[in-house]
Amino acid sequence: MARYRAIPLAIYTWYHVAGVYNAEERTLDVYLNGKLDNGFLVGSVTGTQHSSRSAVYVGWRSDLEGYEFVGSIKDVCIYSFALTNTEIAEVMRGKGINEVAEGVAGSGVNSGHGAGHATDQDSWCAVFSEGGDEKVPAVAATLGVLVAFACVGLWPSAGSLLYLFFSFMAGLLLLPATASTLPSFTLWMIPMVSFAGGVSVVVSVRRQNDPDHLDH
Repeated sequence: MARYRAIPLAIYTWYHVAGVYNAEERTLDVYLNGKLDNGFLVGSVTGTQHSSRSAVYVGWRSDLEGYEFVGSIKDVCIYSFALTNTEIAEVMRGKGINEVAEGVAGSGVNSGHGAGHATDQDSWCAVFSEGGDEKVPAVAATLGVLVAFACVGLWPSAGSLLYLFFSFMAGLLLLPATASTLPSFTLWMIPMVSFAGGVSVVVSVRRQNDPDHLDH
């Protein structure tokens, strides 16, 4: 989806441009110098967006050539919530979002913040993972279990350390297949979780081979 402006721009002129995506309202608006300036819309506005750790580019597209911005861009800000008309106008005049929120609250006017999205730090963006990242530990553990089971079947007389070694190595080999932009803590945990999967198999095999366990 993409929204284009309606008013043509003149060269050698500074403009304040703001783009506002409101997931709840499913709107995508463009403001030029504090005023709504919606042109035609490409696609439809969706109610959800996928988070990403990919780099953000301003003034050009990383996936296509020929879309480079010819001019100067200054004072770029990205907010984790949809700005209101009042906030956009005040930010254009040099005020910070907290100043705008305090000014609106002091005037007794409903700013449309709900629970105070502009001043509540708990509502700020703090996404460190993408959708699907939560499956990585489960995949690593499953891989460690499967590798350990395979080792038990192929080399039943081998020691437990060999099973654990191969489970850990399987986790290391999984690293190139995962996203390179995963947090470093998650990357280090992949071989450890795979190793833990191998430990569960070793413990299970030992319990089955324990004579005392068999007597019971």
